[in-house]
Amino acid sequence: MEKKENQTFTITVRDMAEMGMLIGLALILNFIKIPVSATAGSINLQLVPLFILSFRKGWFKGLIGCGFCYGLISCLLDNYGFMTYPFDYLIGFGSCFVLGFARRFATNDKGSYSLKGEVAVLVACIAATLIRFTGSMLSSMIIYEYDFASSALYNLPYVGISGAASTVVVMALLGPILKIDRLFPSK
Repeated sequence: MEKKENQTFTITVRDMAEMGMLIGLALILNFIKIPVSATAGSINLQLVPLFILSFRKGWFKGLIGCGFCYGLISCLLDNYGFMTYPFDYLIGFGSCFVLGFARRFATNDKGSYSLKGEVAVLVACIAATLIRFTGSMLSSMIIYEYDFASSALYNLPYVGISGAASTVVVMALLGPILKIDRLFPSK
């Protein structure tokens, strides 16, 4: 009897290609934004492809793709300095990995759309947004020396609205995402 390899921790060339396309789309969406404050923070839909990446590929590949790869590229492009990477980028975008856990609850026995799936995606998106908000607050308090209230008031508008808008889009796209998943299964 052959020992079955654990697919969760294996990243194939196909995975890298799909992850690269979704990360590229997230980078493009990061440049289409509505500024919220003069210093930083903007409302955009960059989380949509990151949520999809984690949902399709699972929590581990979501953490690698969103937190490490997208977070690092975005940090370098934003030019705020590498000191912001751990909180604003690694935790902030790595939080999308939560969608990888929603996948098992998102389909019914036939692998198609269900109300239970919408609820699972909603809860996972809210959790990811709260983790991102926490990372951004920690960054503001540790690096920029804001107090708790100022940090919350600064980060809540852009993180909350971006997270809510991205959640709505991903929930609207859940049916097509599951159809793509049936046609091109992600292992």
